[in-house]
Amino acid sequence: MRVLYVYQGDWPRNATRPLKQTRALAEAGHVVRMLSGNPRGEPRDGAESWMEIERVPRVGPPAVNRYLGFPVFANPLWLRWIYRAARRFRADAMIVRDLPLAPAVLAVGKALRIPVHYEMADVYPVAMRANRADHPHLVSRFTRNPNIAEWLDKLVIRRAATVFVVSEESRQRCIALGAADDSAVVVGNTPASLPPLDHDCPIPADLADWAGRPLVLFVGNLLSDRGLLEAVDAIAQVRESVPEAGLVIIGDGPEHPRLAARIGQLGLHRNARLLGWKGAADHAAYYRHATIGILPFLSTEHINITLANKLFDYMGARLPIVASDGPPMRRVLMETGAGVLVAPGDAGALATALVDLLRDPVRRAELGARGRVAVSGPYAWEKDRARFLQAIARAGGRS
Repeated sequence: MRVLYVYQGDWPRNATRPLKQTRALAEAGHVVRMLSGNPRGEPRDGAESWMEIERVPRVGPPAVNRYLGFPVFANPLWLRWIYRAARRFRADAMIVRDLPLAPAVLAVGKALRIPVHYEMADVYPVAMRANRADHPHLVSRFTRNPNIAEWLDKLVIRRAATVFVVSEESRQRCIALGAADDSAVVVGNTPASLPPLDHDCPIPADLADWAGRPLVLFVGNLLSDRGLLEAVDAIAQVRESVPEAGLVIIGDGPEHPRLAARIGQLGLHRNARLLGWKGAADHAAYYRHATIGILPFLSTEHINITLANKLFDYMGARLPIVASDGPPMRRVLMETGAGVLVAPGDAGALATALVDLLRDPVRRAELGARGRVAVSGPYAWEKDRARFLQAIARAGGRS
């Protein structure tokens, strides 16, 4: 089949799932083209080794493009771009990543008689309620209204050929909202490839002065529900018992200024470092030189139905995990034995768990080994890949 993948983001930034899914399609013999957002004014045409890239046009200067090119279903420009891309590519099926553009893609799919698959990497209405503090401006309050998102979510879930979700908890939510049992399919955030662990690699330049120190690593978006302020507070307590311990945070997002301020207030410049966004290809070196991977998420409706990519990436890198005790992470970590659970939002409990593991290399090795076994077996990408491809094949192509 000829599959058009509609990605509202800035390819390849934050595109871990689209990358895995488009590669899986190409490896299975499908012809893949991506229609991507273009906030930075990149060249419109591009290519990866496995697919073509078409970026939407830039609309005027940056300030104008920011609004006219905003990726939302009600934007007539995006509707036109999607329709033209599907016609020119002669798409047999479409996949749309996330809710904002999903109704537009469904409308185009109906007009062209093309099945549409909804890739629900984020449960938008739930995430919007959890992260409203990250978007305080009036325009954001309107465009990120969770009540509107809830209505759209139900519409899309009921009309898409398939809804791809990241956890069983999210799948059950879709069924409760009207999805057919076989149309809601779990495609987990499991890693498509496991990092090689049998050879040394140099420590990244921005950590070279911390070489040999025990490092606690977080990789992901810096949002208010990620519990990173509590992680900074925890490392302030950890340093009293393990003075050389360092907290390394990789990622960007609206929490960055608050995190930087908290690090300054606590005098943690020797023990906490914000390294900004890194491409996925760069992560392996940081995993290689980390001691523990953390997911200190707060207890929110969104966190309690999703599973982060990094949970499985840490496992693949053989990192022991300290994670907040929420239903999906509890289920995975209790099943695999790959980490330790702590009460969400409790900096003291997080600090205690970190100190215990930093002082116990044998237990760290045991937890890390169990995680690697899990992503090589029960949580291997090959199983998620098979479910993904089977769902695409089951829905068929253009009617």
